[in-house]
Amino acid sequence: MRDKLVPLFGAEAARRRLAWEATRLERELWRVGPEVYLLNADPDLRRNLGACLAAHFRSRGIALG
Repeated sequence: MRDKLVPLFGAEAARRRLAWEATRLERELWRVGPEVYLLNADPDLRRNLGACLAAHFRSRGIALG
């Protein structure tokens, strides 16, 4: 993802003049905008999606569990 998708999202954000910068959450999980995440299904889609949702809620000051 880092070598293919992340640069594509970065280029599109620059083209649209958005102040978005890709940040790695962990391994192959990326936040590329305030509410835009890149993730893959390997090794566990449910865990990866949960990590993205947790990061989203934490960024808004919502504590989980």
